[in-house]
Amino acid sequence: MEIIPAIIAKDIDEISQKILLVKPYVNWVQIDVSDGIFTPNVTWNNPQELKHISSGVSLEMHLMISDPAQHIDGWINSGAKRIIVHVDAKTSYEEVEAMAKKAKNSNVAFGIALNPDVGIDDIKNVVPLADIVLLLAVSPGFSGQKFNESILEKIRDLRKMFSDVMIEIDGGVNPDIAKKCIEAGANILVSASYIFEAPDIGKAIESLKE
Repeated sequence: MEIIPAIIAKDIDEISQKILLVKPYVNWVQIDVSDGIFTPNVTWNNPQELKHISSGVSLEMHLMISDPAQHIDGWINSGAKRIIVHVDAKTSYEEVEAMAKKAKNSNVAFGIALNPDVGIDDIKNVVPLADIVLLLAVSPGFSGQKFNESILEKIRDLRKMFSDVMIEIDGGVNPDIAKKCIEAGANILVSASYIFEAPDIGKAIESLKE
């Protein structure tokens, strides 16, 4: 089980500052990218700038953007270790396959993400193309939302269908929720507000691990 802090930032300086706060405690950091189209808000969204920071951790990009296939090349070349894009019933197998191949040819892990209203049956054909499946327990775009407990059943369903898949959960994660997610079959937990709004970030991360 792994804890990944999620960074939602307006610029690269804020990203760098937040990485410094958590890197003593974790191996991975997730950076949320929102384009104001797929999500109602806009965040930092410049893969070129990522090359100029020395993070000291592995970076995972959660691309909450429309038409990720048109932008994935820049993120693959940004230095990130893992790229996660959103899929739904309308996303074609060929499109996901092309993105997965591009990532893997560059030794970048590839993941797919599902909004809370996307069912496992809608995307089960593309799960084998992914190294990881990210299940959102909140609407995408903003931190601090309450965990949607119906996602626990989705975790169990995904684990039954794909026993070896890496399952990552994002949204409203706190120690109580963390325990429920791991018991349901999750491997990785992502947290933003619980970690970054804590008076002691190290203790907050440790409480999630425990």
